[in-house]
Amino acid sequence: MRAALLLFILFFIGITYSSAGINAALHGVNTYRKLFLILIFTPFLREKRHQHWAIYAFFIGCFILLGTSCISAWKVFPSYSLPANTLSSHITHSIFMAFFAFWLAVNFKVNCHLIRAAYGILFCLVVYNIFFVVNGRSGYVLFLSLMTFFFYHYFDRKKFMTGILVMGFLLLSTFFFANKFSERLMATKHNISSYRQDGNNKTSIGQRLDFAKTSMALFMKRPFGGYGTGSFKKEYEKMSRQMQTYKTDNPHNEYLSIAVQLGLMGLLMFIYLLAVQWKYAKTLKGQMVLAQGFVLTMAIGSLMNSMLLDSGEGHFFAYFTAVLFANIISQKANSAKIEV
Repeated sequence: MRAALLLFILFFIGITYSSAGINAALHGVNTYRKLFLILIFTPFLREKRHQHWAIYAFFIGCFILLGTSCISAWKVFPSYSLPANTLSSHITHSIFMAFFAFWLAVNFKVNCHLIRAAYGILFCLVVYNIFFVVNGRSGYVLFLSLMTFFFYHYFDRKKFMTGILVMGFLLLSTFFFANKFSERLMATKHNISSYRQDGNNKTSIGQRLDFAKTSMALFMKRPFGGYGTGSFKKEYEKMSRQMQTYKTDNPHNEYLSIAVQLGLMGLLMFIYLLAVQWKYAKTLKGQMVLAQGFVLTMAIGSLMNSMLLDSGEGHFFAYFTAVLFANIISQKANSAKIEV
């Protein structure tokens, strides 16, 4: 909790030297207000039953999202057309579905009898949605990462290797049967090759590579304090003109977004925040694996998306930080001995 608050304070300090001016700086702080929401959510989540209700509330929402997505994909109501990602962008949808699948897998492992079968069926439906319905590459990467962690946590070395091999076989099979999945993979390969050969930045991967290259150039010019809160758009636009790269106000990488604005101190604080959460996730009874999966989702997802900057993902972070670590935050407030 302290780490999240300190990161938010750094964004406030960044207002004082922002190269973008006061209005852009204040807008930048407002964008990262989700960090402050942790303080607001926590008092309502100190009891175990409230934490459980909050967790189930989120995943009931994911179930509704899954249902509307499948109904749209299957054209159950032909006269009423919705995109497959229905209630959110395909990126946010795929991230939530990957985390939903992980939660279902954990519950399938720890439960038994009929409830276990229900979790298993839902898990298969979510996997179908990720690979056959919604073309979110973030979801592919996060699902595979979370399932690898799942195998690592619950199985011994032999079973872990077996699980990885089975997952690899199923992934290969999916490539041949899921058109959206195979098309996205082939497009990714082509986009990377095209970018390397002739610098083509008109594709989604080419644009992301441009974002990373330009953002890194900005960071290297001012590595310690960055350019200040809300400065990314202005500074990136100037650098992109010099480097002739694709323009953006979002690098689709939280590490780079923070590094450009707050420099090394902001970047290290964000990494420290995730590290502290991982540390205290190990102390949670009953929710340890879910908490570790949540931290992995943020850490890996931030390599591909701006997980704090973006609205859906940022509120996801604030919500689950409060839900999963509410007891630790409360203990910290009472005794000043535990830090999150």
